[in-house]
Parts: sequence; structure tokens; C-alpha cells
Amino acid sequence: MPSPMQAILAPELRPYFLDNLRAFAPLHVLWGRRVYMKGVDERSDYPELTFQQVSPVKSFIDGWKLRTPRLVVPEPFWYRQYPTSFPFLLGFRLGCLIRRSSAKVGTYCIDNSFPEKLLKLPARIPAPIRARLAKLVAAPYLAMIDDIVFGTDGSRETYSHTFGKSFDQFPTVIPRPVRYGERTQPIDRKRFAFVGSLRREKGIGLMLAAWDEVSKRRDDLSLEVAGIGELAPQVREWAKLHPSVTFTEGATRNEVFELLNRTGCHIQLSMPGARFREQVGSSNLEALSCEHRLIVTEETGIANWLKDLGHGVLPINASPSDVADLIEKFADDNDWEAPEATFGQVDGYVEAHDLLLERAGK
Repeated sequence: MPSPMQAILAPELRPYFLDNLRAFAPLHVLWGRRVYMKGVDERSDYPELTFQQVSPVKSFIDGWKLRTPRLVVPEPFWYRQYPTSFPFLLGFRLGCLIRRSSAKVGTYCIDNSFPEKLLKLPARIPAPIRARLAKLVAAPYLAMIDDIVFGTDGSRETYSHTFGKSFDQFPTVIPRPVRYGERTQPIDRKRFAFVGSLRREKGIGLMLAAWDEVSKRRDDLSLEVAGIGELAPQVREWAKLHPSVTFTEGATRNEVFELLNRTGCHIQLSMPGARFREQVGSSNLEALSCEHRLIVTEETGIANWLKDLGHGVLPINASPSDVADLIEKFADDNDWEAPEATFGQVDGYVEAHDLLLERAGK
């Protein structure tokens, strides 16, 4: 790769990240696996970026060889990426030390899990021990990072609670989206959508039960579901029973935005898992960019911000009837418009990385 070029380690390569990272070109993207990349070819669709695949086996060597003045790495609490990210960062820091070169390493933090859930350990291990182990594992990684930008206040609280110290010197940048172009048709709030991973933690069971209730009350509302995941077979069979529901499995990125462009409200009822807590939800941001009104739960990391903007925020113990009531309320509110405070001059992901990378023309 050319040198010196800024670099980012992205163990999961996603279209949302790439759409925003192109603002920092020339940029070298090191990645582990492709996620939600159906219909996307990173090299032809993002020619301004360069790409290099990394793996846990070679990550230390890849980090050692990398020469860059600025590097962005996954946040310390993204533990499932540790087999790649930790040896990579260690190799990079040792390489800089041997070469006597300086480099800034930064990270964008959005994890808002409770400390005892961070390390994804079995529940039979006492919560205080799980929280302490999370701190011990993350501390060496955190020590190799210079700059931190938080995506939510909840994330800052998680880091402060886990490490027992203040992180007030680091800024918070909410990942506000930019508008997704011009809508090709008027916003129809009676058309609802769900886009994302079809698994229990996304509240799929509650959403289906709520729509069963909606279908009993009225026939002028519709729901479009697009996603993949372990609950796809269940959703597919359920959709066949409801004329008001359309299900698309494995939608491409273009198909997702076509769906969001013809619907007006997005539902994502995030639920706590034994070892999971919702952070932001890229599908929430994509729906916001299309001026949707959102129905979420308090588990979502941006719940307070969404509530202030007039979106629907429900408790995690909400009943199907509670969700159905809110669906009806939003469907009949023809005057609601997405507040300007929803949108940024640039995407919040770009705004956050402006503090970690250099952007041409900024």
C-alpha cells in the first residue's frame, strides 16, 4: 500500500461504514469478513479506497508491517473481534516502537452494555467477576489507544463504570444521518417497515405479535420486512398468513433503500439478551435518513435522543397491545415531520471520524 496513508481496521466490512469512509480517501481499509454486502463489490464500488483482508492468524504480522500516521481500530469492548484486532494493534505498536515512528490510534465507542455482559461469559459466572474480567481483558487494548470518540452518553457511562474512572475529556458525537437524497414519493406513515437481522434480540417475536393485533383492528396498514437470520423461516411462514405483510429475505442494499423510500415508519423493538445489548442499530440510522418515524425500545443506545425528536420509545416489557396502539397512533398522525435536528451536515460517523482521521478539503 502507498505510504503514508491513513488506515482503519474494520473486522466487519459493511456498506454503511464504506459509504462514510470514502470521505477520508485515500484510506486503507483492513477487513476480516463481509457483512450485509450482498450486491456490493468493495473494489469497484469504492475505488477511492484500498482494501486488504486480515485474519487472526496473520493479524500481528499485518499490524507490524503497516506504516501509517493515523489508525482507527475497533473499540475495546468489541470482544468478538479481539482474535484479529488485539494482535493487530499490538503488532502495529511494536512495529512503530522498533522503527521509532509515531502514529495516532483512535477508536469510536458505541457499546452501552452493562459491564457484566461485555465479555459474553456464561450467566452462571457471578456478575461482579464477569465485570472485573471485562476490565482486565480490555485494559491492555485501551492502553494502546490515544483518542476516543463516544457515540452515545450510554457508551461513555459503560466505559466509566467498567474502568472506574472518568472519560469526560473525550467528546460524544451522536451518529446522526444525512438525508438519503430526494424521496420519489410522498411519505406514507401507514406503511411500516423492519429492516435488519431476524433474531430474538431485535424483538421479532413482539413485532409479529403486535402486527397480529393490528391486523385484527384495521386493514389499511401494511408492513414490509427485509432481513436475514435465524428467525427467517418463522417470519416467512407468518407473512403468508397476513395479506398486509411483505417479506424479502436477503435484500440488496438498493432494495433496502427502495423499501425505506416507499414506507414511513420503522419498527425495531430491541430486547436484552443474556450477552447482548443494542447499541445504535445501523438500520435505525438508515430509516432516519429516509425521514422515517421510529418505534424502538429503551434498549437502543440512542433511545433518549430519539424520544426528544418525537419518535416512539417503549419499555422492554411492552405488550403487543402497547406496540399496536403506538403503530396506530403514528399511522394516523399525518402532520409529523422529521425534525431538522435529526440530520447532520455530514453523517455522524463521518463527524466522529473527523476527530480521528484527516479529511481532504475539510
